[in-house]
Amino acid sequence: MKESLFDLERTQAELMQAEKLASLDAMMAGISHELNTPIGNALLSATSMEKLFDGIVQSIQSGTIKRRQLEDFATRGKERAELVARSNKRADDLIVGFQQVAIDQSSEQRRRFGLKEVVDDNLAPFQPMLRQRSVKADNFIPPGIDCDSFPGPLTGARESDPERAVARLRR
Repeated sequence: MKESLFDLERTQAELMQAEKLASLDAMMAGISHELNTPIGNALLSATSMEKLFDGIVQSIQSGTIKRRQLEDFATRGKERAELVARSNKRADDLIVGFQQVAIDQSSEQRRRFGLKEVVDDNLAPFQPMLRQRSVKADNFIPPGIDCDSFPGPLTGARESDPERAVARLRR
């Protein structure tokens, strides 16, 4: 009898661990997907800027550069530089949000936080999975609602089973 109870408890602990790992896998896939877009945009823009520079350098070296070519270079270069900056800012914002979620989940510290931002940070890793299942999660919390509380329980309240979370959102 004791052996059966021990086996049952061990099996339950193993199932809980497997569920945690599955949830972590889903979250990591979401984080990777969310970061891939801004990083990909920045990389593509930087590569494009390299080609712009190569072209302008060749024209300068050959002595065939024209005013229109310089104007086009400046315009296109500025647009690409702005895209690189926006993409890097977006990636940085995502990383800061993910870090804050991790801190909040492991800490029970009281702090000031924007309710909308905490909810957005918690939804971000799940957005790719939700889109794949044709589920849209909108955060209708208006900006400017500041809380002085313990965000840990809010961030830690995420559904541990992503499939159940999606099913609950569909209702």
